[in-house]
Amino acid sequence: MRNFRELRVWSDSLAFAASVFKAIEQFPKSERYGLSNQLSSAVVSIASNIAEGCSRSTGLEFSRFLEYSIGSSFETETQLLLAQKFGYISETECNQLLEALKMIQRSLNKLHSSVKISRALPAKDQ
Repeated sequence: MRNFRELRVWSDSLAFAASVFKAIEQFPKSERYGLSNQLSSAVVSIASNIAEGCSRSTGLEFSRFLEYSIGSSFETETQLLLAQKFGYISETECNQLLEALKMIQRSLNKLHSSVKISRALPAKDQ
């Protein structure tokens, strides 16, 4: 079992989620159960899937949860672009959030690649 609290990408995802939740506060109240609900769910899933994957016993399972986290990050990206298009957040704010998200996506992809590589390596004799 891995300690998700030791993963930088997990802590970055938490900080990013807090930033997104601040942005959601600007959304019109009529969006409470629409895009804001979808966005809050997707952004929370990024860190949550990292944590859940760390609890899994095999690299294959951990890898799968990292894929879910990557998927949630792309869902979040799409929803941020929609929020900007609908005028709920400014283009500047959207770009800042997307830049932070790109860093998380890169980190997730690197971690996912390293987990896939370690899965493929033969076990060492002890």
